[in-house]
Amino acid sequence: MTWITILISFFKAVMVFPMVISGGSMLPVFHEGDVVQVSGWEARVGDIERGDVVVFTMEGAELSGSTVRNEMYFVKRVIGLPGEEIVIRDGVVFVDGIVLDEPYVRGETWVSSFEDVVLSADGGGFVYTVPEGEYFVLGDNREASIDSRNFVRSFVPREWVVGVVEAGT
Repeated sequence: MTWITILISFFKAVMVFPMVISGGSMLPVFHEGDVVQVSGWEARVGDIERGDVVVFTMEGAELSGSTVRNEMYFVKRVIGLPGEEIVIRDGVVFVDGIVLDEPYVRGETWVSSFEDVVLSADGGGFVYTVPEGEYFVLGDNREASIDSRNFVRSFVPREWVVGVVEAGT
């Protein structure tokens, strides 16, 4: 790599860049065609927190039986942080046993896939334990979102995150 390539890569990773929302998985907060500002800096050196809306790619990952192309970006909300237990039961999300307050959500949260999901011992929901360095993400439009409930891998490693949507966009 030349120093120019390194410099360009650095600026791309730390600067804010615009992104156009495609699809309805983040309704009612973001609509098709909305332009949001995305911070690569936050994704690289900042803390990713619950409630943050992140942009990520799953290059080479499997989704619905096909391989994801590198130009596909996903925009989802971080629900589970590394080491946390996420339980989805009766249309509600629990984080480490506490009901998650989600005023931004449209619809109820249900699990449509049984792959790599553990049913709790008491039959009271689906349990996801978030590995270190990874996140559990959901779209705000829960009944029309492809997210951690559907991904073959379930979790999004930090290195897949390319940016955090800035608040107020």
